[in-house]
Amino acid sequence: MNITFLGTKVSKLSLITGEEGLEDDFNLSFANGYPDERSEDNKSFIVTFSIRICSAEEKFLLELEYIGFFSCDEPITEEFKNSHFPISNAPAIAYPFMRSFINTVTVNSNLNPVILPTINFVELARQQKELANERTI
Repeated sequence: MNITFLGTKVSKLSLITGEEGLEDDFNLSFANGYPDERSEDNKSFIVTFSIRICSAEEKFLLELEYIGFFSCDEPITEEFKNSHFPISNAPAIAYPFMRSFINTVTVNSNLNPVILPTINFVELARQQKELANERTI
C-alpha cells in the first residue's frame, strides 16, 4: 500500500496572553480518524492532535487542534487501522509540522518561542499497548 502525506490544517487555535494566575501545564493527545465505512472515500485518514500549553512565567494559554491528512492507494481495512503506520508513523510525520507551527505562532505573538519536545511515537505506542494489556489482565 502506498500512503501519501497530503498536508496539515489548524482546526482550532486559541491564544490568550497577559493572563495572571496561570499554572504551567502541558497536555498533548492525538487520535486517528477514518471516514464512515459507507463513505466513498475509504482511502484516506487523519491524525488529530490536541494540545494545551500554559505558561505561568510567560502568562499565556495556547490551545490548538491540528490535523494531518493522509491518503492511501487502497481501501483502508481494519488490519491497516491496527497496524504500525497509523498508530506510530503517521503521527510522527505530522507532529513536526505542528511543532513548527506552535514555534512560529509564539514567536510572532512576541512570546518566547515554544519548542515542543521530540517524541518517539514508536515507543509511545509500545507503552500504550502495554498499559492496555495490563488493564485486560
